[in-house]
Amino acid sequence: MAYVVAAVEIPEIALFFLRKLRRPVPDVLWFDPVDGGDVLAPFRRSWFDEWGYLPLAWGSLDDAGAERFDSALQNIRLPEAAFAISRLTFLTDPEPYRICARIDPSPTLTQLASECQRAIRGAGADVESPRFEPLVPLANCRGATREELTSYAREVEPFPPIKVQCDRFVMCSKATGPAAGSIQVRMKIDYEYGLG
Repeated sequence: MAYVVAAVEIPEIALFFLRKLRRPVPDVLWFDPVDGGDVLAPFRRSWFDEWGYLPLAWGSLDDAGAERFDSALQNIRLPEAAFAISRLTFLTDPEPYRICARIDPSPTLTQLASECQRAIRGAGADVESPRFEPLVPLANCRGATREELTSYAREVEPFPPIKVQCDRFVMCSKATGPAAGSIQVRMKIDYEYGLG
């Protein structure tokens, strides 16, 4: 079995501006492709914590299911998707545990997420993707107080919208089960799919 994710890669120029939102806040661990962060905690919370991606659909598939998923993704025909990253949000349960950047999605991006979710369900995913949430995970913040996070948000917001033009999306995977090894093993990009 493998954990597979269809996702939009956030371009490096947008990541540059997102990094500029970082501040030293107690008990906040910023995700980064270099330092790793809590890279594959996703699935403890049904969330994709890989830095630099907007998750569209995810679940566990065997090899045949992953091939069906890839085949379905190849058949998606949509124009390029534009969107803007415009503000921060905090995920809670009930205390804050994640800082995310919220995306103002275009109709094309919303349709892309819907088609990816339909594709992974059709491929027989063990875990059905929840409703699409246009969020890019930025940091774990479990342990930080609401007051600290509110103060941080006041410091960085409002910020100019970070505009993104998306001309492709990807399928990533990570082996699961005893052979997978450490939870810190990163996802790998298996396939890329063009838009436009």
